[in-house]
Amino acid sequence: MSINNTIWEKKYEAIVIGGGLQGLSTAYYLLANGVKNTLLIEKSYIGSGSSGRNLGGVRETHDTIEEIALGKEATKTWGKISKELNFNVFFRRNGYLYIATNEKELNNLKERWRFMNLNGVKAKLLSQNEVLEIAPYLNKSIVIGGLLGTNDGIAHPFSAIWAFYLGIKKLGGTILQYTKVDKLKLENNNTFSVKIKEKTLHSDIIVIAAGPGSINLVLTLGIKIPAKILKRQALAIERQPLNIKPMIVTPWGPIA
Repeated sequence: MSINNTIWEKKYEAIVIGGGLQGLSTAYYLLANGVKNTLLIEKSYIGSGSSGRNLGGVRETHDTIEEIALGKEATKTWGKISKELNFNVFFRRNGYLYIATNEKELNNLKERWRFMNLNGVKAKLLSQNEVLEIAPYLNKSIVIGGLLGTNDGIAHPFSAIWAFYLGIKKLGGTILQYTKVDKLKLENNNTFSVKIKEKTLHSDIIVIAAGPGSINLVLTLGIKIPAKILKRQALAIERQPLNIKPMIVTPWGPIA
């Protein structure tokens, strides 16, 4: 990609690597909180990774205290994003419905519910009839019970990507698409250099939000993170209304 020379002529307060929802939202909130000289770099087009290949779930129903705390903050934040960005991201609290197909899975949901209840998560256990009342299209011969996260919800991923993109541009941030970062380096003056082909950018802060690409990027800093790539993608098999509810999760993954 041909890059305007002025981009290389200044040092940035922050550089965010990755143009998915994590990177876009991070860049937006840096700008919104006074880090005005912020640059976002994406190796392809924004939303080209997992942010464009998911069902848009936002939930509090997690299994660790840390994830629950993040989930609560997430549902609160997503409830305000459309108004803040003046762009409808279609966030709605339709709930997460976890279903059990055998006694082992049901006991697991009961244990999860007890833990969530102790940590302030809005969730309730459901009988088979209660599950089928919410989702009558499920197979009665398979489902024996479930757990409903009542404060969980769904946002529209592509609307959210566009909303944050426009928010960044409105606040004066810079976005480089189709630009691959090759190497990172921590300089002696505690600033970072970002190598892109024969060019180099400099910043006080680097945020790596490149999904699976983050593994190799941090390796260039001599850091090995305990992560592995798990390829998953949402598959739409038929047209569904935008306000479908709730998100249904089986023991082997979400199905709606």
